[in-house]
Amino acid sequence: MKKTIILSAITFFVLIGITSCTKEGVFNPEKKLSKTCYQSDNMDEKKIAEVYTWSGKLLTDIRDRDGYIIQEYEYNNKKQLVKIRFSSDEYIEFSYKNSKLKSATVNFYGKVFAKVDYVHSENKITEATVYVPQNEFNGAPKQDKMTKAFLSLGFSEKMTKKLLSQLANVSLQKTSSSKDDFIRYIIISFEWDEKNISKQIFKYADEIKGKLSWENAEGFRLETSYSYDKKQNPYYGFFGFIGDAYLFEVRTLSYNNITSQKETYFNYDVIDDEYIYNYNYEYEDDFPVKRTHTYFYDNVTSQFHLFYEYR
Repeated sequence: MKKTIILSAITFFVLIGITSCTKEGVFNPEKKLSKTCYQSDNMDEKKIAEVYTWSGKLLTDIRDRDGYIIQEYEYNNKKQLVKIRFSSDEYIEFSYKNSKLKSATVNFYGKVFAKVDYVHSENKITEATVYVPQNEFNGAPKQDKMTKAFLSLGFSEKMTKKLLSQLANVSLQKTSSSKDDFIRYIIISFEWDEKNISKQIFKYADEIKGKLSWENAEGFRLETSYSYDKKQNPYYGFFGFIGDAYLFEVRTLSYNNITSQKETYFNYDVIDDEYIYNYNYEYEDDFPVKRTHTYFYDNVTSQFHLFYEYR
């Protein structure tokens, strides 16, 4: 359970700073969540997903249904988040330049397993460059550590498995310069429609393409497009994760609530695969109190419900 929580928690590593707030790293919603619950078709009653602890306007920690801390938050004197801690040696750190997010690192067991540098345009992040340590590519990757690192880069669980399967046979020559200990791996770009992300695009960096064992790596591209409602998103600007976070990274970054999400996988400009997810909401005072995800699996239609409770 704890391992699953930690993996989910860092899913938003790349995406956490991508809001249209004046000061990035500050989460101060109009209505503050106290608890979320979930229920699927095969459950007789709903169960607690997360409990939120606040100190004034600051979110201090999130706990599971048993009261155990999932993640803790540390802030600077500008009330910007500087660290998410999952355990004593598992944490994410953030650095800022004035009011804007400059970079982030994910740390596990005393090592940095990924870095991200951000590019802004008109007060919004439009590109994120992901770096990974070269020595992790010499031979088969350490699956448990690399899984955490790649989930932390904003990929869904499905995409993480695809990436790891391609890294098993990669071998890079590590140079002696400390500057070259990390290699550029993924470029992520973002398109905006006012306060909402309309599309995000993942592609491999040029210097890594020829070193991947996957035969379609040269032309691989993942585009995810989103549609929204007109209501306020209670997670807007949130740093962290939600219990069903694997497929819904951008949900916490846009001002409104996602109503549809389409993932399209390309081999050059030819579509390889496509997945569509749809969501419906019930509201009170312009905020959602219930979200329903309808999906199809093995010719069966199922539903998953997420319930929101506020202070």
